Amino acid sequence: MKNGISWGRRSGKGDPHAGLGCRDVANEEKMKDDRKGMNRSDPRLDRISPAHERYHRMSPANVRFPGRGLLLLLLFLLLPACREEKAVKRIVQKVQEVPVETRCVETTHLEDTLALEAEVTADESARVAAEIPGRIERIAFRKGAWVEKGKILFEIDRRAIEAQVKQAEVQFDHAERELKRTRRLHAKKLATDQQLSAAQAARDSAEAALELIRVTLDKSTVESPISGIVDTRFLNVGEYAQPGQPVLDIVNLDELVVVAELPEREVPHVHPDQRFDIRVDAFGDEVFSGVFRRVGVQANPNRTFPLEIVVENRDRRLRPGMRAEVTLVRGVYDDAVLIPRDAVLDEFDGKVSFVEVGGRAHRRTVTLGPRSGDQVVVLDGLLPGEHLIVAGHRKLADQTPVLVKRGCGETKR
Repeated sequence: MKNGISWGRRSGKGDPHAGLGCRDVANEEKMKDDRKGMNRSDPRLDRISPAHERYHRMSPANVRFPGRGLLLLLLFLLLPACREEKAVKRIVQKVQEVPVETRCVETTHLEDTLALEAEVTADESARVAAEIPGRIERIAFRKGAWVEKGKILFEIDRRAIEAQVKQAEVQFDHAERELKRTRRLHAKKLATDQQLSAAQAARDSAEAALELIRVTLDKSTVESPISGIVDTRFLNVGEYAQPGQPVLDIVNLDELVVVAELPEREVPHVHPDQRFDIRVDAFGDEVFSGVFRRVGVQANPNRTFPLEIVVENRDRRLRPGMRAEVTLVRGVYDDAVLIPRDAVLDEFDGKVSFVEVGGRAHRRTVTLGPRSGDQVVVLDGLLPGEHLIVAGHRKLADQTPVLVKRGCGETKR
């Protein structure tokens, strides 16, 4: 016993504090005081032993030490940093997304066509010239007039020729009479065989001369060889015409021929009875129809073949010499996948396009078909309904995250 505190063990029988130190005794007393304030009817109080209470006081949850507050402070400081790191990761991911625009892959009916340069020409025309020399006495039609086949176009002065005809007729009559007289004499043995032959030859010669001058007289009147329009007059009335000198041009406009330049590789795409759409520069987008006639057997110097197409022109609106464009249909596709040509990239392993699936770009190798303006047919590599990336695709690789700024069905603002 020292200063009222026992430092040794107490062996008194029934002493509840036996084997406890002074600190334990003090704590024991405190627990008694605490139990006095509790409900004495609680049966759990009777089951709590001093040893259990001592174990409870010594558990880590009830032990106080100076580092615990420091740990809480450290956690308080680190939690915002973790949240900030996650936010940064989300921002970085957003920054890495490439903005793109997409378009739905659809199928359409397509005709593979080729535009050919062409020119309207006359299917039937005639340059009518003088066959004999002489002065133009009359021209029956003015320029632009329609003339039927067989009608007189112009006449050359006939007076000199008519005089020659009369002279030839006189000579023929004389030769005819001389032949008859010689035959009578020959029958009476008064003329030799040679004399009879000479008279016969003279008569035949006079007849031929008369026939020739009559043909010349007929040539002084010139008829139209075709039906058509008088297009050009090279000589006027009163002017002298030489044999072979053109006087009038006649052009038939009812049926024209459009001649196109057909590249040699396109020759297999034309066939008999094939029809063509024709646009003439003078009439804008108006379409005329024509039917295949023939392909020339010899190539032009530029390695093209003349393709002739017959066009009905009953209203005579078309004119020879007009520039035209012929549409050649090389193939028909009922379910063609048509995409912008700019959406296709040329890479080392071929033609490539990108589609958007689940926020990422997927690289597709495509097989291309014919072009149609700024569009191209995809024969393989894309499926209808896919989201084709049409803008921003030049910055992409396979599996690149993308941010769709405008998708399928959206219109550009």
